[in-house]
Amino acid sequence: MNLKKRSDQELIEGFIKGEKRCMEILISRHKQKVYSYIFMTVKNTHVADDLFQDTFIKVINSLKAGTYTDKGKFISWVIRIAHNITIDYFRKEKNLNTC
Repeated sequence: MNLKKRSDQELIEGFIKGEKRCMEILISRHKQKVYSYIFMTVKNTHVADDLFQDTFIKVINSLKAGTYTDKGKFISWVIRIAHNITIDYFRKEKNLNTC
C-alpha cells in the first residue's frame, strides 16, 4: 500500500516497527496545523521553528518509548505536546526576564 494513503495509526505502527519514512509522512501531513498553532502563540518564526522541532523530537521519543496510546486523534496529541512545549518556553522566558 502507498504510504501516503495509510492512516495516522498505520503510519505510527510502521514507524515503531522501524519504517522511518512513516514519520516523515506524519510530519509533512500535520506540519501546517502544528506550526501554525505554535506560530500564532509565539509570533516569532525563529522561536516557532525551534518549538516545532522540539515538538516532533518529543513525539518521536514518546513513540519509540511506547508511551503513546491511541486514545483519540494523533494530531490532538501532537498539538497538546506543542502546547506544553510552548508553555515551557514562556515560563523559561519569564524566569530569564525576572532574574
